[in-house]
Amino acid sequence: MYYKWRILRIELLFPFLCDEDNEVQGYIAWILGEIKNSRAVQPLYDLFMTAKLHNVKEKASTALSRIGGKEAVELLQVALHDQNWFIRKCAVTSLGVIKDKSAIEPLKLLTNDPNRFVSQSAREALKRINEKDS
Repeated sequence: MYYKWRILRIELLFPFLCDEDNEVQGYIAWILGEIKNSRAVQPLYDLFMTAKLHNVKEKASTALSRIGGKEAVELLQVALHDQNWFIRKCAVTSLGVIKDKSAIEPLKLLTNDPNRFVSQSAREALKRINEKDS
């Protein structure tokens, strides 16, 4: 019974990711990252891709990196192709935190990104992933 209650509680937070108040969005993203429930991955990704403010995007991507898992890695890899450089940078950073080897090849491509923040973040993420083996 407790397990079902925890799922319900997590799902009750999801509508707040669409709140008009950006501080509420960011705070809920942070909470979901702390809870680390994989059910929050898609709603957090949706916030990451649609949020208006950079700090909200960053909090959503950080929450995704805290949750981790295959779905988060796959969605963050999709974000690597976004036109918005800040989304690419946040996705790169989050993939470096997760340290999933499937991100190595896509990250290598971004070491040549025209945006210096993205390319530098890609090099740092690759270094983090490779440190996992050390």
